[in-house]
Order: sequence, then C-alpha cells, then structure tokens
Amino acid sequence: MGGDGVVGGVVAFVWCGAVGGGGSFAGEIAAAVVAGGLSLVDGARVVVLRSRVIGEELAGCGGMLSVGLSAGRVGEFLAGGDGSLQLAAVNGPGSVVVSGAVGALEGLAGRLGSVGVRTRWIPVDYASHSGFVEGFVIGFWGSCRVFVRCRVRWRSIRR
Repeated sequence: MGGDGVVGGVVAFVWCGAVGGGGSFAGEIAAAVVAGGLSLVDGARVVVLRSRVIGEELAGCGGMLSVGLSAGRVGEFLAGGDGSLQLAAVNGPGSVVVSGAVGALEGLAGRLGSVGVRTRWIPVDYASHSGFVEGFVIGFWGSCRVFVRCRVRWRSIRR
C-alpha cells in the first residue's frame, strides 16, 4: 500500500490535518506506518504520546461495557437518556459496546441484567470510541503535528 492509492490518500488525510473519530487510534497508527505516511520512529512516538495523554487526560473519566444485544436494541435502552452514554462499537449482530460515565454504565448494566441481558465490563477507565474523547482527539492530533511530517504525496483520484 503506497501513497498512490485511495488507502494511502485516506491515511494522508487523517495524518496530515484531519481529525477523525473517537477511537483508540491503534489501527490508524499502524495503517499510517504501513502506508508510508509515518516512519516507524514517528509511529512509535505517536504511540508513546497517545499513552501519555490517555493517562494524563482521560484516565478515570468513564468506562466501557460490552452488551449482548444488537445495536438497535441497545439504542432503545439509550433513547431518552441524558447523553452520558453512547454506542461505541458494533462487534457483531448481537454484541455491542457502550461507553460513557461510570454511574450511567452501572445503571444500564443493572437495567439490562434485570431483563437477562449479558453485560461485561471492559477493563478501561475512559470512554473510548465515543464523543466523550473528542477534546482529547483534537489535542492529540495537534500534539502529533509538532513532530510528525506527512510523507504521503497527495494524488487526485479524479481523471
């Protein structure tokens, strides 16, 4: 995968100024290195910075709960809430992850458990894969731009 293809262009877009979603960025970091958008050294720097910023800014600010329901069914439980919970990931037709404030997740786990739905806490202490990490994402990308130079050449995919 070089910088000439669509994937390389997407990686260049993500790593050269655009801000993505609220994921963990492990896949994006690896993809940027493989596509040539980041050197291996810069990729390692980004991993270290990511770990440091998560520990300093996000740790203790939420959690994640695996739920044995479809996204649609979980959406019904989240509807009408105060916005402190969000669907974070869809792992399969009957398996999703919800992230948000710990107290709200505890309440959701209790409601789901009372109707026989399987839940399992994911061992993290922040609400990854959600809008709750948006401020982190913006600061993180800004910090990365200090030392990471885009190595993927832009090429139009139009003829």
